[in-house]
Amino acid sequence: MSSIEFVNNTIKLIDQTKIPFKKEYFICKNTTDVVKAIKEMRVRGAPAIGIVGAYGVILAKNDDEIELIKNARPTAIDLKHAVNFVVKYRNRLDGAKLWQRRIEDKCKRISVNGSRLIRDGIDVLTHCNTGPLATGSYGTALGAIIEASKTKKIFVYVDETRPRVQGAITSWELNQEKIEHCVVVDSASGYLMKRKKVNIVLAGADRITANGDVANKIGTYNLAVLAKENNVPFYVLAPLSTFDFNIKSGEDITIEERDKKEVLEIYGNQIYPEKTEAFNPAFDITPAKYVTGYVTEFGIHTSIEEIKKIEQYEGIKFEVVNQEELSPNEDVEKIINISKKLSKYFKPQENEGNLSIKSNLGFLIKRTGTRLVDMARKDVVLVTKIDDGKVFANGTPSSESQLHNEVYKTRMDISIVLHFHDDNLLKSNKFEETGPFEYGTVESAMAAADKLKKVDFIKIREHGFILVAKSEKELFEKLKEMYR
Repeated sequence: MSSIEFVNNTIKLIDQTKIPFKKEYFICKNTTDVVKAIKEMRVRGAPAIGIVGAYGVILAKNDDEIELIKNARPTAIDLKHAVNFVVKYRNRLDGAKLWQRRIEDKCKRISVNGSRLIRDGIDVLTHCNTGPLATGSYGTALGAIIEASKTKKIFVYVDETRPRVQGAITSWELNQEKIEHCVVVDSASGYLMKRKKVNIVLAGADRITANGDVANKIGTYNLAVLAKENNVPFYVLAPLSTFDFNIKSGEDITIEERDKKEVLEIYGNQIYPEKTEAFNPAFDITPAKYVTGYVTEFGIHTSIEEIKKIEQYEGIKFEVVNQEELSPNEDVEKIINISKKLSKYFKPQENEGNLSIKSNLGFLIKRTGTRLVDMARKDVVLVTKIDDGKVFANGTPSSESQLHNEVYKTRMDISIVLHFHDDNLLKSNKFEETGPFEYGTVESAMAAADKLKKVDFIKIREHGFILVAKSEKELFEKLKEMYR
């Protein structure tokens, strides 16, 4: 169940400033409401802020309002990524819905991956709030804890996380899940580690830089240093949308400073003498040397360099596991010949897409950035399998590999998959259609493969067609019929 919904041209979100005392909704009807929700932390958590920002683009009346949303909080990169993603769509509602599904899917996978770090019977310490409310659904660090609790007995220490006391939200979510825990003041964490009461620390992130530095809720740096001093593993859990490889290190991140009242008051009650000053940075920077590892939707990573191997193009993100020792067989000539014959139907770069054929070791597909008409042996990549976001291949294949893989798994009877574009055919309504999805993602691949269970030809909204065939002869017979 998502904590953020777009209903009747409004954004409906659970007001986190009311948790844990009551569950109320905050309604955003315009850009002013969106910015207010983000700045006042009625929505918080990098993934959740990004989702609200994505829907906020729909409510924005002009580019200036879009910029206001994008810059509502300067430290978290998800917000900028979400807004930039949605503005590229002609139908912005489709884009925002897609962004939300994409983030929720990523967080679900992060939760499952992170749960592998949690052994039965251990004590976990977590900081701030990284649960379903902070991400739209599932969670990241807290999501991993919730996932692990389904099969393991664990105990959770919850940092109070001053000054906004996000530990109260974490406690509320843990109570919903009936997970045993206790809240501790932030300054007690070192004492707990010294006494061997903490086996692992799990935290989220608002931005992770090219060198692996982590911007996260104030107090995270203290935890990481103490964890290293006491030999306690410290892991950061975040989707790839939180990584910003355009920034070299944490020193280049703008740290948001918030109102001093957040320190001087608790729930509106003044707790310090009048005229007391306060310094209130919302985030701090944890250097990479204190991070044991990172957990993303693609798995558990021991270094930032490992994450950089995850290739990114056309919306798909996957890690290429190089298998250069594998040599494609005689099917290489077959796929080259088919690709050249296709030039009869498709003009280079205008409406061609991609082609793959089943091989005895997997499937052959063209290399990314190669035109079908120009395909040569060097442009053919052998993909042996795709597993948990990793593509095992003897080169860098097309970004459409995930789709082709899912289709071959679903249709054991076929040997060829062709993706192509044709504006004239797109105007027709007689074809099975799938979407809207971000093309190249696992979600779009599974949806397309599901449609192809019963038919051999489908339309992908705004991204062309998929045609499957049992043989080369059948492929060209179907194309001939289609273009008659």
